[in-house]
Amino acid sequence: MQMKKLLGHTFAAALLAGAGIAATTAPASAASWFKHINSNGDQAEVDDAPGDGAASWYWLYNASNDGKPAVLQFRTWNGDYYSRAVGTNGAARSYEFDQDIWSFRLCKGDDPFTGCSGWYYLPS
Repeated sequence: MQMKKLLGHTFAAALLAGAGIAATTAPASAASWFKHINSNGDQAEVDDAPGDGAASWYWLYNASNDGKPAVLQFRTWNGDYYSRAVGTNGAARSYEFDQDIWSFRLCKGDDPFTGCSGWYYLPS
């Protein structure tokens, strides 16, 4: 029976490949704890289960060349609130953080921030 399943999966993958469709799989849990967003030309990624011992990891990139800093605002599961900024025109940084991130958004400029994305939420 296992051989039939294996041959069936191999055949299905061959059909997809022949049709020019890639057959890829990713663990559902890994996809749900990771989020990439674009807002106002800038980008951010948050991973709440990076697998390297850190509680969370995030990356911030100011790609908009508009002369304003990119700001990542985030909240942790214990209720703390943080803002991290990178400079202008191509600046980028990545960070490891010692708490799990619950929600985050990407903003522009100095406080008060403008052009903020909506809040994105990660599972517990």
